[in-house]
Amino acid sequence: MLTHISIENFITITKSHVDLCEGLTCITGDTGAGKSLLIQAIHFALGSKMSQSKTIQQPTRVSLVFDLEHLPQVSAQLASENILIEETQCIITRILNTRNKSRYTINNTPCTRTVVQQIGAELLHVHGQHATFALLKKDHQRDFLDQLIKPQLKTQTQQAYRQWQTNKKKLQALQDSEQQNQSRQELLTYQLDELSQVNCSQTHTETIENELKQMNQAETILDTCQLVCDQIKNEPHTAVLPQIAQLLKNTQAITNTVSQAKNAESILYQVEALLNEAYDELNSIASQTQHNPSHLQQLNDQISQ
Repeated sequence: MLTHISIENFITITKSHVDLCEGLTCITGDTGAGKSLLIQAIHFALGSKMSQSKTIQQPTRVSLVFDLEHLPQVSAQLASENILIEETQCIITRILNTRNKSRYTINNTPCTRTVVQQIGAELLHVHGQHATFALLKKDHQRDFLDQLIKPQLKTQTQQAYRQWQTNKKKLQALQDSEQQNQSRQELLTYQLDELSQVNCSQTHTETIENELKQMNQAETILDTCQLVCDQIKNEPHTAVLPQIAQLLKNTQAITNTVSQAKNAESILYQVEALLNEAYDELNSIASQTQHNPSHLQQLNDQISQ
């Protein structure tokens, strides 16, 4: 608790001594009476610069007396700086000479400005008339709440927020992808409608040409479909799908330990699904492909006409 303030030659104050009692102390006065100067003197004693431009004619001296009876942590901090304490009193003094050089003492022991500021931060809190404006700032509100909660809860909240941000980005990416797919579908639908209006004879001719091309390559298509299907699924030792299944099994063994492995597991599932689709598609192509010489001759006759 601050119990006494002694001021000499501070700005417009020649000499003043103020005793403070326990409890609430109110200082009132007209504008210019020196209320703000008293606060400035306290700041000055605790290491702040004195707001004056002209050179002082006499040394400035400000002393603050504190009672440390209920502040054991400050007493311990002073002891760590080898500063003696008498009757639980702490006297902080700053003297500014005419050459603008400052000297600090705590209980008549010389010390640095840094030590005075550290001790002063534990002894005194000065709130200005605009200090409460900080409560309107979100950063200040968050910092204030962080001081009231357990560090573990703060860490969990930070992690949950980061996860929410990640999920939000993923959701946005999915929504953008869906919108692109919808736009693509609309474009394809429009193009399909345009193509459907093409001359029927031209479409028929193209159909015959495509079928003729397929018939001419029927044997190659059948051999290729069979070869790829064997490589995907049918070969007992070299097929791709059984190897993918084994890779999935190996990856699943570490998904509970390494969270990033779930992405790899998802990709392998997609690869397996795509290979199955490719296998079914090739089988479908093979079943629809016929090697019929007589039908091939009929198609050639239609094209020639």
